[in-house]
Amino acid sequence: MAKKKIKISQSLMKSLYDYSQGKKCGKLIEEHYVNGVPFPSSETMELGNYFEFICTGSLAREGYEPKAKTTKKGEPTAKYKLMDEQKLNFDRIMKKYGFKILSIDHNFKSKEFSGIADVIAEKDGQKVIIDIKTTGLINDKWSDWGWHDESLPRNENLLIQAKHYKMLAQEEWGIENIPFYYVIFSTVNNVDCKIFHIDCSYETLNYHKLNSYGAIEMLEQYLEEGFSTLPEYKSCIDCPLKESCKDFTDTPIIKTINL
Repeated sequence: MAKKKIKISQSLMKSLYDYSQGKKCGKLIEEHYVNGVPFPSSETMELGNYFEFICTGSLAREGYEPKAKTTKKGEPTAKYKLMDEQKLNFDRIMKKYGFKILSIDHNFKSKEFSGIADVIAEKDGQKVIIDIKTTGLINDKWSDWGWHDESLPRNENLLIQAKHYKMLAQEEWGIENIPFYYVIFSTVNNVDCKIFHIDCSYETLNYHKLNSYGAIEMLEQYLEEGFSTLPEYKSCIDCPLKESCKDFTDTPIIKTINL
């Protein structure tokens, strides 16, 4: 049987790096990215799926139409009501800045890498990429997932996606440094929203390309060596693989402090 080709996505790159730093369980990476085991969406992810659907018509990655969660009275919950209200902001942004949607859920064509863009649009006669985010951390400057204006330029955890998709756009369309926009909406209130245009130098994009090919080598090495588990109480307790994992732990490990 032919060996399955595993393309490198920006999320796999982050996972491989975290694994190399002892911050992520290898079994999770192997099952999800290598063996293709689907993991259930979190409540936060489902909320984001719903918002993308009402804004663009995008289905969830699994192919279903996201629905609003409802109360016992059959009304949308408070968070989903907020998303309905935030859609008005999305519509205003698209109109104000002249974004014309060309396609949604664009799966980039590449032999080595993968990525799915939320929106391919046209602005001022140019093809652009738009990524839609929902977050409760729109002004948080400390979290790895925070979108604070001043800390964002140093947040590789969030910016790697822009660089990866720019690389893919250049490979597929020959567009160097394609305009890329994060459009971000708060899940805490119906007012806060932001737009970031991510511009990259030639050196930045070239460095990302080198890192991407480095991730291919890293993955091949780990596949040869075999991934190891990382039993850790906080991670294991909500792990989608906990029922089948022999190394699952439901208690914190004893840590020795040498004085």
